[in-house]
Amino acid sequence: MIFLSSLSNLFVILFAGILSVFYAEVLSGSSILWFLDPFGYLVLLPLYMFHLVILYNFAVMFHRNSPRSLYLFGVLFGLYETWMTKVVWAGFPGSDQPLLGAPLGFAIAEMSIVVFVWHPFMSFIAPILTIQIISMHLGNEDYSSKPWIITFLSKRKLSLFFYFFFAILSGSALALNSGGDLLKSSLGFLGTLLIAYIVYLIIVKRNPEALTLDSLIVGKNGLTFMLTYLGLLYILFFFSVRTEAIPGPATIVLTILFYLVILLAIFLDRVPNDTNTVTSSTSTSLFGKKDILRFYTIIYVLVVVFSILGELAFLIIVAAFIATIVIGFIIFAYTFIRILHTRVKTRK
Repeated sequence: MIFLSSLSNLFVILFAGILSVFYAEVLSGSSILWFLDPFGYLVLLPLYMFHLVILYNFAVMFHRNSPRSLYLFGVLFGLYETWMTKVVWAGFPGSDQPLLGAPLGFAIAEMSIVVFVWHPFMSFIAPILTIQIISMHLGNEDYSSKPWIITFLSKRKLSLFFYFFFAILSGSALALNSGGDLLKSSLGFLGTLLIAYIVYLIIVKRNPEALTLDSLIVGKNGLTFMLTYLGLLYILFFFSVRTEAIPGPATIVLTILFYLVILLAIFLDRVPNDTNTVTSSTSTSLFGKKDILRFYTIIYVLVVVFSILGELAFLIIVAAFIATIVIGFIIFAYTFIRILHTRVKTRK
């Protein structure tokens, strides 16, 4: 039974990894057909799966699973775009220069998009929420087992804004980066969802009770393996991908300092969640399985529309990306302000 339970947990981890790749790589149009390339299984899937599992384990291990801390763990996730892809330092591949320049060696616009918005929410938080919603749908647990989940799943104005914002942003990005190729975007979109659904069916058939966030918790050996694998990927990519974009020592030092600032903020965010959150939210409508399916449907419809409109949709796409840059800085700054404010308030 222990083996069967462990194997079920591995399928849940795989499911989480596929979801992360779907939200982050497919919906952004970066690696639309990842499942047709060995690179997708040897590098891309482990990259996202291991980042997600490691960071979620640390969040649980150190009791830093508030929405603010989870967001900051997602920021740490996104910082792989420094050492590996060099996007945060030199802008997106193929671009002549960073969108808004690179003060102190950082492409600030691209950094806001990928580090402050896309990876925290799409690579990290979205897969976690998806698994939690499905777990609740299967009756494995309810929101009371993880009070912090209420902040994300309550259908408040802010949550609904981000729900539709990410749908529009995803539809725009996938249509743009697929070059308007509807066949390609459809194959990547539906193909990845099909793979995720097959893994989901395997989990449900074997042990539906395993489909919870608790199955993402791994032991010391599991964390060691994942950290080692990621470490090798970081080294390989740093010295082999866009080596001309490696910045000078000053920017490298600032990048390390930025990591330390994020870790310090997570450390300071150690105030327990407000226990009244659950009580006051029990009557609040929560996002459910139908909302996930509706989210996917909206994105796919937008991809179809934007692909058909072609250049006519360009202004909408540009507006979405400009909004993302602004929103990224706002979210990041607000998170820090809230952490510091709460910290000072609790010390009085």
